[in-house]
Amino acid sequence: MFMLQKIVFKQNWRCFKKDDIIKFHKGLNLLVGDQGSGKSSIFELFLGGKKKYGEVITFKCNETRFQFFDYEKMNPRVTGYIKNKLDILSMWSSHGIINKKINKAVLKAKENSLILMDEPDTALSPRSILELVDIINKMIKKKCQLVIATHNPLLILNFNEVLSLEHRKWMKSTDFLEEHIGPNKLVYYQ
Repeated sequence: MFMLQKIVFKQNWRCFKKDDIIKFHKGLNLLVGDQGSGKSSIFELFLGGKKKYGEVITFKCNETRFQFFDYEKMNPRVTGYIKNKLDILSMWSSHGIINKKINKAVLKAKENSLILMDEPDTALSPRSILELVDIINKMIKKKCQLVIATHNPLLILNFNEVLSLEHRKWMKSTDFLEEHIGPNKLVYYQ
């Protein structure tokens, strides 16, 4: 099932220009780009919907269930209030440990869900990044569509394509990283 298909900007908004079109793929959509390129803004637009942003965008999206988590703003360690057991456990756990638990909770999503994750790689070790790659692949097999904002080169390198919001297009992961890190500075490990 194809859930979120595209966002079309009807007017200038933040870093986006009138007539910009952001097209999404089935399965995985890794949103990449420097700070201020619009990654988190895409989530804000989707979550605010037509009621809040109808004058700014039109978007094509099937009615679907979705899950969203902003790994910085919604992390139980920083929210300042306790709602559940995870919040209590988080008082004695590192940011990375909590994010790993949240990432594993994504596996409980039903088939054909839309999953929005804003920087799920925050505070993760390289080994934990590879665990996240495993989780992403399992969710793709469940026919979920994932929209994930990231800056992490290890996460980016584990997938062939990224949606560069700086370029407003899909591109090879290696091309994106070489442009940002510099030619011949990107080291590949087999």
